[in-house]
Amino acid sequence: MALFTDADIVTLNDLLTFESSLVQIASSHGIDVDTKINLSLSAISDRLMLWLISAGASDPQWLNRRLLGLSTVVVTPTLTRWLCLDSLSRFFAEAYNVQLNTRFHGKWTEYQQAASDACEMVFMSGIGIVYNPLPKPAMPLITSGVGSGTAQAMFVQTAWADAHGDESALSPVNGIIL
Repeated sequence: MALFTDADIVTLNDLLTFESSLVQIASSHGIDVDTKINLSLSAISDRLMLWLISAGASDPQWLNRRLLGLSTVVVTPTLTRWLCLDSLSRFFAEAYNVQLNTRFHGKWTEYQQAASDACEMVFMSGIGIVYNPLPKPAMPLITSGVGSGTAQAMFVQTAWADAHGDESALSPVNGIIL
């Protein structure tokens, strides 16, 4: 499972499931989608951290929360949805402010309301917490050795696993042609 502190928990591809014209709008209006995703991650991480600190004893790790930060928070589908909708809200806010186009204003308010609803759902359903977090591994390094064989491609992706069989999120894919 992905942790909130893992890299790339929300990407452009995640946003495209909600808004297929995002790439065209971003390129024609000079909007950096990754910046909007990072702004959303930052704002939502602040809200999550404040909520966990104020939760007190109902957070099983409340005594260490300031030290742990969000490293033990699991990215649930509901949290992913909130991150995506908030990113889209920020994207269309900038698109509207660049063009003052009412079409973008409608999308901005639509995604802003949807993000607010998703936020409420996250806090109503609860924040996923793990006791032994397994961070997402870095991209694996692949090298080839001397030998004979037919030319083929190999792609590798890794994950951490603990003694209980719990797995981390998958690393980015790396490949090599032999």
